Amino acid sequence: MTTPLSPLSMPDGVAVDVPEAPAEVKAAGRVIWTARANHGAVRSLSWSYDGRRLVSGGNDMQARVWDASTGKVLLSYGGHRTGVHTVAWSPRGLLIASAGYDPQVHVWSATRGAIMHTFQAHTQPVKALAWSSDGQRLASVDGPDGMVRVWDAMSGTQHATFKPQDKDVAALTWSPDGTCVAVASEDGGVQIWHVNTPRHHGRIFSDPSFASVQALAWAPGNSYMASGGEEQVIHYWNTNTGRDKLLFSGHTQKILSLSWSHDGKLLASSSADGSVRIWDVRTGACVFAYSSKHPPVHVVAWSPGGSLLACGDADGSIQVWQIQFPA
Repeated sequence: MTTPLSPLSMPDGVAVDVPEAPAEVKAAGRVIWTARANHGAVRSLSWSYDGRRLVSGGNDMQARVWDASTGKVLLSYGGHRTGVHTVAWSPRGLLIASAGYDPQVHVWSATRGAIMHTFQAHTQPVKALAWSSDGQRLASVDGPDGMVRVWDAMSGTQHATFKPQDKDVAALTWSPDGTCVAVASEDGGVQIWHVNTPRHHGRIFSDPSFASVQALAWAPGNSYMASGGEEQVIHYWNTNTGRDKLLFSGHTQKILSLSWSHDGKLLASSSADGSVRIWDVRTGACVFAYSSKHPPVHVVAWSPGGSLLACGDADGSIQVWQIQFPA
C-alpha cells in the first residue's frame, strides 16, 4: 500500500570561508577514451558496481552500455519512445533503470538488454531516479509536478509516495544507508524524507543562497550532502542541521551535476560553463579542472574505484579520465 509522506521543517544553513588550494595536492588527468554516445546531448551516466562498464542516456532515445576500459559499446537499449534523461545502475550490477520524457521507468537486464519491469504511475516526464544502497528499492521523480515515488524494484509495487512542498524538482538522491531520499527543487529548497519510519517524516532545508538547485549528491558516511545550481557555488552541508561546512566556488555558470569519490574525499562537479572540476573536501581546494569544447557538460560520474571520472557533454560525447595524484 502506498503511504503519503509529510514534511517537517528544519533551520537554515550558514556559510563559512574556503581555504586556498595547496599546490602539492593538484591532480593530473589523462583521457582514457572519448566516444560519440548520442545524436544529441548526453544527459546521464552511471557506473556498474565493479567499475568495468558504464551506461549512458541521452536525447536520441537510446541507453548504451560501454566497456569502461576500451570505450566499446556492449549493448544498446531502445525501449523508450523519447529521449532518455536519466539512467542508474543497480548496486548489485544486474539491472539498469532508465527514464525520460515519457512518464515511464524501465528496469532492464544489464547484460542482455531485456526489459524486466515497466513502472507506469508517473503522469509527467521523469526527471531523475536512483537506487537504494541495497538495490531493493528505486526512487523516481517527475516534473513539473514533482511527485516522488519509491518502488519495490523486484515487484514494481510502490513502497511510498510524497509530494514535495515545491514544484519543479530537479534532482534526487538516496542516503548511503538507504533510509532517506532527498530531492532538490528549482526554487532552492532541499527536502529529506525518511522512508522507513512509520510516519515517513521529512525535513526541509531552504536558504536564499540555495538558488535553483540543479544537482544533489549525498556524501559517503551519511552526514553531509553537496548541492549546487544557478548560484554557481557548491554547498557542502550537514544533513542534520542544514549548516554549510564548506563552499566551493569556481564555476562561472550553473552547476548541473555532482558526484562523490568512493571514499568521500573528492567531489566532482560539471557546469553549463563547459568545465569539470574536482574538489578536495578536506580543504575546499579545486585540485583538477577541465574545459569541454562543447558546453554544457551535463553529467559527471566517479567510478566505484575512484580513479576514473566520466563526463558527458552537449554534443553527445563521453570522455573517461584517469585521475592521478602525486605519490
